[in-house]
Amino acid sequence: RYRARIALNALGHRFLAGHRLRLAVSTAYWPLIWPTPERVTLTVHTADTRLELPVRTAQDLDGTNPFAAPESAPKTPVSKVADGYLKREIHHDLMSGIVTYVTDGEGGVFGEGILRFDEIDTVVNHAMRRELSIHPDDPLSAHYRILQHYDLKRDGWDIQVKTETVMTSTKNDLILTGRLDAFEDGKRVASRNWRETVPRNCL
Repeated sequence: RYRARIALNALGHRFLAGHRLRLAVSTAYWPLIWPTPERVTLTVHTADTRLELPVRTAQDLDGTNPFAAPESAPKTPVSKVADGYLKREIHHDLMSGIVTYVTDGEGGVFGEGILRFDEIDTVVNHAMRRELSIHPDDPLSAHYRILQHYDLKRDGWDIQVKTETVMTSTKNDLILTGRLDAFEDGKRVASRNWRETVPRNCL
C-alpha cells in the first residue's frame, strides 16, 4: 500500500450552498497525463481517504469591484486574408487496434485565419497537425507527434519555419526527438535535430 497526497492546484471553483461534488479517480488520463509503463490494477482504500477543500470566509468587499476599468494600447491594425480551419478526428485502426486522435488546423491554433499586419504589410500563418496514438492494451505504445509551420511573408520577403516533435517512451525512459528547419525564399538556411532521454522516475 502507498499513501498519496495529491494537490489539485490547477483547479478553482466556488460551490453554492447545497451543491454536491463528485470526485473520480482513474488509472489513465491519456493524453493529459503520460501513461504508466504497464497496465495496473489500482485499489483505493477509502477508509482513511479524504478530500480537503478550503473554505472562504465572507469579506467586506464581497460584491464590489475595487478596480478601475482596464486600460490598453490601441489594437494593431490586422486584416484577415484567408479563412483558417480546425479539424478534430479519431481514427481506430481495426487491424492493429491503435487509436489515434488527430488535431489538424491552419490559420492559428484554433483556425482563426491567415492574417496580415497592415502597418508592416506582413502576412502571418501558423499551421499545426497533432497526432496522439495509443493501443488500449499497451501503455508503451503511446506516441505523440506534432508538426507545425510558421510563415511570414511580405513583398520581397518569405520566411518559413517547420518543426516536428515526437515523444515516446520505454519502461524506464521518456524519449523526445525534435527537428527544426528554417527557410528563406524557399531555400533551407538552418536545420537542427534533437534527441533527449529523460528517466521516468516512477512516472
